[in-house]
Amino acid sequence: MASLGEVFSEQEMTNWLKVWLAINITKTGLHDFVDREVHNFQTSIIQSVASNLRHPANTTCTCCLTANLLKCPTNKVCNKSKHNPVCKMHDTVSKQPRPCPNGICDAFREEIIKAHRYSGPSWNNTYAEKWASNHWEVAKCYMPPDGYIAVNSFEETDFNGVISIILNCNIFDRMLSFSIAPQHPSPSCLLTKARDIGKAARHSSDCKVTSHDLQDYLLTLITFLIDSKVLVNDRIAQDAARKLIQLQTESLNISVADVGQLLNDARETLHKAKQVSGESKTELENYVQQCLTKLDNKVLKLKEESEKVFKEQKQTYADDCKRKLSKLIKNSVQKTHQSMNENDVERDIEEFRRRLVQYYIKNMAHISVSPLLPSHVKSLMEIYASPKIVRIQEEQDGTRKKTEQLYTYKEFFHSVEATGKYIFLQGEPGIGKSSFATKLVFDWCKYTCNTAPQNTEENCTFNDTESLREFKFVFHIALRESRKERKVVKMIKKQIIESLYDDDDDVRNVYKLLLTIMAKEPCLVVEDGLDEWSDPDGKRPFPVLAAPCMVVITTRPWKMSDELLKTSHVDCLLEIEGIIDPFLLSKSVLKCIIDEKLDIDIEFQKFKVYIYEKKLTDFLATPLLLTLIVCLWVDKIFLTGSVCEIYSLLLDCLFKKTNTDIAYFPNSPFTCFNNTKYLKLNIGYIESLSKAAFHLLFTVGKEHQLVFNDKELSKYLTELEKGCALRTGILTNRKLSTLSYRPSTCSFINKSVQEFLAAFHIASNVELIDSYLLKQFSEIPLEWLGIGQVFKFVCGLSITAANRLSHALHIYASTKDCSLVKYNRRSLQDLVITGYKEAKANNFPDEDIHLRLDNFYFDAEPYTETLKCIILINMTNVQSVVFESMSFSELFQTILTSCSSCKTLSPNTLSDRHLKQEITLGCTCKGVHFSAFHSLTHIVIDTPVTLLPNALVGLPNLEKIRIGCKCDGLDLSACKRLRNIKGTYLAVESGEYLELEPNEYLTVLPDAVNSLHELEKLTLYCRCNSLDLSACNNLRKIVLCTRVKLLPNAIRGLPRLETIRLQCICDGIDLSGCNSLRTIELGQYLTLLPDGVSCLHKLEEITLHCRCNGLDLSSCNNLRNVVLGERVKLLPNAIRGLPRLETIRLRCICDGLDLSACNSLRNIELGENVTLLPSALRDLHRLDTIKLRCICDGLDLSACNIIKNIELGKHVTLLPNAIRGLSYLESINLECTCNGLGMSACNSLRKIELGKHVTLLPHQLCSLPKLAEINLKCTYDGLDLSACNSLKNIVLSENVTLLPKALCGLPNLENIDLHCKCDGLDLSACNSLKTIVLGHNVTLLPKALCGLPNLEKIDLNCKCDGLDLSACNSLKYISLSEHVILLPNALRGLHLLEQITVQCICDGWYPSKCVCLGNIVDGENVILLQEDLYVLQERGQMIKIGSMPMGLGLHTKWFNFSKNWVDYDPVEMD
Repeated sequence: MASLGEVFSEQEMTNWLKVWLAINITKTGLHDFVDREVHNFQTSIIQSVASNLRHPANTTCTCCLTANLLKCPTNKVCNKSKHNPVCKMHDTVSKQPRPCPNGICDAFREEIIKAHRYSGPSWNNTYAEKWASNHWEVAKCYMPPDGYIAVNSFEETDFNGVISIILNCNIFDRMLSFSIAPQHPSPSCLLTKARDIGKAARHSSDCKVTSHDLQDYLLTLITFLIDSKVLVNDRIAQDAARKLIQLQTESLNISVADVGQLLNDARETLHKAKQVSGESKTELENYVQQCLTKLDNKVLKLKEESEKVFKEQKQTYADDCKRKLSKLIKNSVQKTHQSMNENDVERDIEEFRRRLVQYYIKNMAHISVSPLLPSHVKSLMEIYASPKIVRIQEEQDGTRKKTEQLYTYKEFFHSVEATGKYIFLQGEPGIGKSSFATKLVFDWCKYTCNTAPQNTEENCTFNDTESLREFKFVFHIALRESRKERKVVKMIKKQIIESLYDDDDDVRNVYKLLLTIMAKEPCLVVEDGLDEWSDPDGKRPFPVLAAPCMVVITTRPWKMSDELLKTSHVDCLLEIEGIIDPFLLSKSVLKCIIDEKLDIDIEFQKFKVYIYEKKLTDFLATPLLLTLIVCLWVDKIFLTGSVCEIYSLLLDCLFKKTNTDIAYFPNSPFTCFNNTKYLKLNIGYIESLSKAAFHLLFTVGKEHQLVFNDKELSKYLTELEKGCALRTGILTNRKLSTLSYRPSTCSFINKSVQEFLAAFHIASNVELIDSYLLKQFSEIPLEWLGIGQVFKFVCGLSITAANRLSHALHIYASTKDCSLVKYNRRSLQDLVITGYKEAKANNFPDEDIHLRLDNFYFDAEPYTETLKCIILINMTNVQSVVFESMSFSELFQTILTSCSSCKTLSPNTLSDRHLKQEITLGCTCKGVHFSAFHSLTHIVIDTPVTLLPNALVGLPNLEKIRIGCKCDGLDLSACKRLRNIKGTYLAVESGEYLELEPNEYLTVLPDAVNSLHELEKLTLYCRCNSLDLSACNNLRKIVLCTRVKLLPNAIRGLPRLETIRLQCICDGIDLSGCNSLRTIELGQYLTLLPDGVSCLHKLEEITLHCRCNGLDLSSCNNLRNVVLGERVKLLPNAIRGLPRLETIRLRCICDGLDLSACNSLRNIELGENVTLLPSALRDLHRLDTIKLRCICDGLDLSACNIIKNIELGKHVTLLPNAIRGLSYLESINLECTCNGLGMSACNSLRKIELGKHVTLLPHQLCSLPKLAEINLKCTYDGLDLSACNSLKNIVLSENVTLLPKALCGLPNLENIDLHCKCDGLDLSACNSLKTIVLGHNVTLLPKALCGLPNLEKIDLNCKCDGLDLSACNSLKYISLSEHVILLPNALRGLHLLEQITVQCICDGWYPSKCVCLGNIVDGENVILLQEDLYVLQERGQMIKIGSMPMGLGLHTKWFNFSKNWVDYDPVEMD
């Protein structure tokens, strides 16, 4: 490469040479652009001429000379005159003027003249006989008249000729952003300036150019090449522009050969130049020769340097070869070692897996029968009971709904579609979460060892262990044992790897191996007990796992309300509700613990009677409590129904191990201790344990709330007390396997036992609630949800402590920074319900129970009676009540009578629409007025309630009201603080559906609203006549339905109004004074004044279906969305100049719409009543979607560079090049008129629909790599779609001619519907085809459908001789016309075939082999075999037969083969 500065030294002569170089670069940059457009122009003329003359497509003529097509004399062509009677153009007989025999050349000549800007083509340049074969002969018609006769291509044409083509041929007008050849006095266009540059270089007298002129020349050429219409997207043009910029900045490097060529071109130009003086010519020739000499010297120098470098590198090359050979040998050795290492890794993985399986089988195959008998273990499968697991779906409003029950692992894991997903399994304490997780791991081990347990009738769920085969590894971790850890891999290392390997190096190596396994192998991680773990940093809702593993997490339900746990974290939420058959587990436990001499069936029946008599069935759903109850029953300790009693007896049995002396409480501190025998003598231990349980459970920032070391435990227990707890089994001790030392950790036998002891401590020290717990709730936001079990235990132990604790929860909820969401309030209500039931089970009197609850939700749940009792003891506290059913009417009236503090009333929120019972509120409701509720701020009444007109008078604090009830003349005028009024829709039954209609039974007085100066939102779906809102200056939002009649000036001058949606009646509404309006929506019953929305500078959205004559929006500068209906008449310039307008949908009347100044427009939809100017869209560079049903003649979209979707109706005329170069275009639907449509560079097209008025240029569909759907109704000959590899759906009309192999090799093609012309269609390579419909103009090859495995439906009206479908195994529906000849075995093996209609020729086919066949229609050309009819008879199928077996003599009848077909009893069918 060489720099120009290294060769040239004289500045101005060098500048002259640079101009020549710039001209050559520019010409090269125009190559593709000019050559392509001229070729397309030639093609469009050929098609247009053939179409107009009704010749076959692409018909041409090559027998006419240019002279034959020109009359004599022709101006500037013929030289015939008085002095010269012989014309050189027509000097022979063969050159005499004559018409073209086919009229083609004459029409071609007229098209050339029509496209010439000055109607004067250069006929001397061109050969007419080559117009059809060489497009450049057409281009020569637009070059200067002399000097171009021998030019045959772009490459042979000089710069002046190329520029002249663009200047003189008007096809380029639409491809450049500037006006070509503008009239005087307008300045010259870039093309004229570019041509002048060439003239200046050719005709320079001194062959010099100043630096200033050079910069001007370069800037002109660069500006031309980067023109924004087409050239900016032309790669060749942009490469040329970059070179010119480098030439401008002296940074262009060109080859030595190019510099030499430039100098030789300059010398040749000098020889031809006439204007250059002799002195200047000599001077320049000398300068050129000097430069050539300097260039030769540089070449010689480079050659010498190259030879020197070659010699130096020759030896280096030999050394490099030796090094490379050595390196190759070394790499080969390394690869061998690597292969050996990979084999070692595989061995290590298998060894790790083997040890893991053995570890699980040893440690998880057995479980204790009962907490009372922790050392008495049995096989897991011996006492395991099938769980009831249901899927929970989260609705759009955030509520969670239980759906189907799961029965298999396949259903469990296929709830999510891929690895790297999280499945959460929630359940109450002791419900069986950990047992299910253990069995899952155990089943995986058994499947891995090929010893999967056999299915039994008793445990018929989750026995599909083969569904676990997808997991190469399963890792089970107990989160309670790794509360300090955040990362799952560290937990696996600590809990599993360190238990499998003793050597430190082995542990480290296997840990590294673990990371590889989890990254590459399909793994399942089971994380048990999320509620027993919290992030040490307080940032994560669950442990960190970067590997793409499937994760199953078990937890208590309250943990799912963690604010850190987002919906996106939960791929699937499941809940375990207990066991499917509790009595089956009861019987299994009984087998393990009763005396072998006893009859198990008899004992089991006795146990069932006991359960039903004591009403303990609810407790059996929880396996933990079930095993306790069974053990207690065996010991003849009988329960009363209290959970506290069960746990008290559990402790009693456990303490029996330390001291068998019996002692009873003379005055038991708690009711549940009354029947205990061993607690009194051990009460000191119990108090110490309860203190430890409490502080470990409720200590802020503790890492060891559930699993703790000796140091933590020593703060609360002495060694003696600890030893006693360990002996009883209340505490468990576990030695840890660490690398340096082996400490021990302790935990309570079960978390619920720890919670019971903590509740004991609270009940014994009530002052802790205010002094300690309330503070804990404030510092740990979710702790109050996790206290549910403790609260229930407290309610059973001490009602005084329970009352105090419920008040503490109320204080926490009321002082929280943000109000509790409905879900959490419902959780708080459920918590109080369970506590109340436990208090009643322990016989606390009603007058002592004062559990605090302020917000109530009544629905169809089974705890309604309990909730009624709770609300009656909270009459002075109630703040809100929501009724989900009409069945609570009596209770509702009681609340109205007694709840003077109620702030929110919400009965019957539309969940029960079928009950017709009415409730009367107000004066007729036992004499109660709402006026007694002075603190009432919010009312919601949405059911068939009748409200008296004055029922709301005297509510000074009322701020929000939603009413869907009955009331005639509701008066709200006294509610001065009202901010939000909503008169709701009424739900009306319509068949199977409920429709929302305006409430005809609710009427609001007009004056009831006008005086509400604090009103901000008004929504009325009810009746109101002559409504006036002009005095409601604080209004921000208004929504009015069709039953409201609004006064014309009712809304004028509301300064804060932002949103208005009116479907009401109003004649002459004016909104111009509402300066804060942002959204307007007006319905069909309104009339808007023409200037009713003028000067609304904040308006963003407007939707008008009302009447408005002469609407002008030009002053609404902030508008983003405009929707106008048919009743609006829009001024032509009403939308011009809206800089932020993004979406416009017009069905209004508008003549001459111009949108060119709306530069932000993205979506346009115009109806039939709009007339659009052709240039209305020329500068919309952000336009994304356009849908035009309007009138527009000459539409051009080529400047809409990023448009994606185009839909044009029949009233639009599209220019041929209107969409060329739209590289972002994805979808096009044209019912418009377009002659010669070009779609070059539209490479993003995915969907094409073209109507019959569109004519496509050839080869426009050859290379559309993303095209998925095509529907052509237009005329197109020789269609080839074989390069469109993404095609899925094809529909072609009879106007299309398809090449035989046009669809070959389309791997994604699924559906085709061809009514086009095609001879010899082959579809055998389209393996994805599902549906084929072929019309009568198609001829199908016999083997065209062989081997289409996905084909389901086929409908052939085409011609096909010898069709075979036997390999199309997925076929379900077949319809074959009489033009098809079917081979005898063509339908054999189609086992999925359901319906077939055959009118074609087929000799002896076998429908009996098609086992799914349900409907057959045979034509008269089909022969059925008798053996097939026998089989059809056995199946009882229906068939219409055109040709029966010989001798039956029946034709075209329906036969029902449920009868005996031998009777030949035809069933006539319509």
